[in-house]
Amino acid sequence: MATILYMATIALELPSLFPVSIPLLPRGKSDEVWLSASQAAAILANGFFCTFDSGRRKGEYPEINFFALFHGGGHGSVELKAEKLLCILHYFERRRKENEKAGGAQELMLSFQRKCLHPGGVSWPRSSVPLGVLHAMAEGSIESGVGCLQVDFANRNVGGGVLHDGSVQEEIRFATCPELIAARLLVEALGDSETLVVTGAQRFCAYSGYGPTFKFEGDYVDDAPEDKFGRKVVQLVAMDARLFSSGQVWTQFGKEAVKRELNKAFCAFREETSRLGSGRKLPPIASGNWGCGAFNGDPELKALLQLMAASVAGRSLLFFTF
Repeated sequence: MATILYMATIALELPSLFPVSIPLLPRGKSDEVWLSASQAAAILANGFFCTFDSGRRKGEYPEINFFALFHGGGHGSVELKAEKLLCILHYFERRRKENEKAGGAQELMLSFQRKCLHPGGVSWPRSSVPLGVLHAMAEGSIESGVGCLQVDFANRNVGGGVLHDGSVQEEIRFATCPELIAARLLVEALGDSETLVVTGAQRFCAYSGYGPTFKFEGDYVDDAPEDKFGRKVVQLVAMDARLFSSGQVWTQFGKEAVKRELNKAFCAFREETSRLGSGRKLPPIASGNWGCGAFNGDPELKALLQLMAASVAGRSLLFFTF
């Protein structure tokens, strides 16, 4: 009960935390939004209580209200939704207890950066960049790639089915790092040459299983250091693969499909020179079988395309085979 009352209190703080308006990241424009941890929590609390007027939103923004997460379902979806709700309630319980101890301590920050690749993209047939380094990892998972740019196998609507009955890579990451769910309010659906980079979203929940076996397993303390801006040094990039229907799997080897995936991955992996410090080396990419589940991607092709994009972006690739 104490946690629910705390959530109601911070939900009511939304107008004071955003005195002008909540900033958005619409399609077609590279831009960045910064939130304090309190602002992210207030967005989540209002989503939990389903207070946002989703019907008045223009464009293709994903649902932020938790209607579907509270709704029943069959084939084990009720149990999966319950596990995700446990993750989210644990996040709020952690925040409540930490705020009681923190007093006036400075809170953490998060940034959400929408990246758009210019229309021409890269001239891949003319590129003379040699293939870079790929390290195949038979153990571990993408979130264990500490210090890397970690890939979220995203839906074009970031978060995918996290507020529904989804429970694979993206949904698990959003459930165990609930601050990521705030992106669903901010970020319009990703275009073919757009990605989203989130910096500072810490993990709050331990878990086990995958898909239908996903379970909340209690508290997780994210010991990642903080950068000079007060963000946890955890960086995630959401990049959506193209969906190939079961009868059209072969089309992913065509020129246009290959170009789309290369440009998407390059948009995710590149870093603008102006954002780099002097002499700074870009961290590796932590990725894996991107788009190879329900989206029917070919694992070998997707691995090669990611390696090509990482090479042109000047990064090495840690490839987790799980």
